[in-house]
Amino acid sequence: MDILIDGKNLTYKAIFASLDRITGKPKVDPLIIALRMMIKWRRIYKPNNWLIFWDVPKSRLWRKKLYPAYKEGRDKSFITKDTLEAIVNQFSKIFVNLCHNMKMTQYIKDENEADDLIYAYVDAYQDKENLIISSDGDMGQIIVKFKNAKLHNPNNKDLMYESIPEYDPVTVKCLSGDTSDNIDGYRLVGEITAKKIIRENKLEEFLNLKGREMFDLNKKLVDLSLNHLLEDNIKYIKSIKINDKFDLKAINGLIEKYNLTELKSLSSDLIIPFKYSP
Repeated sequence: MDILIDGKNLTYKAIFASLDRITGKPKVDPLIIALRMMIKWRRIYKPNNWLIFWDVPKSRLWRKKLYPAYKEGRDKSFITKDTLEAIVNQFSKIFVNLCHNMKMTQYIKDENEADDLIYAYVDAYQDKENLIISSDGDMGQIIVKFKNAKLHNPNNKDLMYESIPEYDPVTVKCLSGDTSDNIDGYRLVGEITAKKIIRENKLEEFLNLKGREMFDLNKKLVDLSLNHLLEDNIKYIKSIKINDKFDLKAINGLIEKYNLTELKSLSSDLIIPFKYSP
């Protein structure tokens, strides 16, 4: 089994778990939290390979060109946008370098988000068993489409694997929208109403009454299979060689360079486990 990690999703989970909600400052290094989560996944799933997928900056996303309001939702964080961005940038810079030296393969491709590349990976390697780790709802459509993919939502403490959605998640979002990505839905149509429309086979009736323009735009934004870059993404995925290099000297150099005091004291517990095959 390969583990496919949504890098931005993990980044935000580790950072918010590390922050004091009163001061807005980290109580513990988010790198420690991220590594502890990954060690837990390693123990449970015993992956052959670690694969991490990253978003490009929001301004360079192809969806942004199609729909300028994409991902422009109001920030509801308890810390300022500038403070959060600074923490994210620092974490990402160090974490990417750590992972590079810890036998982990990373993917980032212009105009794409992590879910685009994860979809392409699962499509490209349908002979592999792939486990996606993310709380992003868009990942649900991947396990609907591909039998070789499973999904673990870190927010779900009760289940190892998410069940295949009963209702097509693409159609649900095309009707109800997606507040996390600032995608509008039809007025007075939430997730429950969207599922009712699907369940009662009234989709065409609804679209004839309310119009198809919003549905068709949302489908282009939401449906990962419609990414016009999919073929190129699959070629890109296949061109990347799996990283099997573990460089403890380089890792310790990063710990010294960034004065990661907490990580240094726990480095053998948090980093050495990734050196060995399960």
